[in-house]
Amino acid sequence: MWYIRWVVLMCLLSSGTGLAQQSLRLDLLKRDTQIFESIVRGVLKQSFTDPFAVTAEPRGAYLQGYGVIFTFQITVGRTKIRTPFGDIDPRQLRGTAGNQRGGGKLGKATSRVRDQLGVMKESMIQTLQDYGSTIKQLGGHDHISITAYVKDRSVLDEMKSSKVLVLTATKDDVDLVAMKKISPESFKGRVHIVEY
Repeated sequence: MWYIRWVVLMCLLSSGTGLAQQSLRLDLLKRDTQIFESIVRGVLKQSFTDPFAVTAEPRGAYLQGYGVIFTFQITVGRTKIRTPFGDIDPRQLRGTAGNQRGGGKLGKATSRVRDQLGVMKESMIQTLQDYGSTIKQLGGHDHISITAYVKDRSVLDEMKSSKVLVLTATKDDVDLVAMKKISPESFKGRVHIVEY
């Protein structure tokens, strides 16, 4: 009798990770991931009014032992769009062509790219803060990461024109800011940002 108990106990202990995995409902996680994808898509459309800025839509994937990662690709710094009818300024498509300030063309393009990257970084941190808690199936130590592949069209050198921006927060931190147990400024300090 003790032998059967011992075998059952060993089976339960050895399949502990299997039991934890079974408690994760992948169908609900998929739904939560799709909701967060659409939120990120909406934020990108609001942040980048250029109709050709988002070149790969946000997609999410669950990585066991890590959490959920969302990736998308954007193009920044595009000063002209070539069409069969000539070059068009993208700002004219949305009717917001403003006055051009002085300075060299390269300086304006570089500063505009920096501004666009700053806007994207801030909007993705805000998205994690406001909507990260919609992913309910993750554990507290799991991560939610947003990875942006950025292509700078104002730089001709292929090696210098690509950047990767990764923003990561733990599910614990996302839940704490959602419950107002930490301030948004504290949450922003806890978000890990890697840019290369």
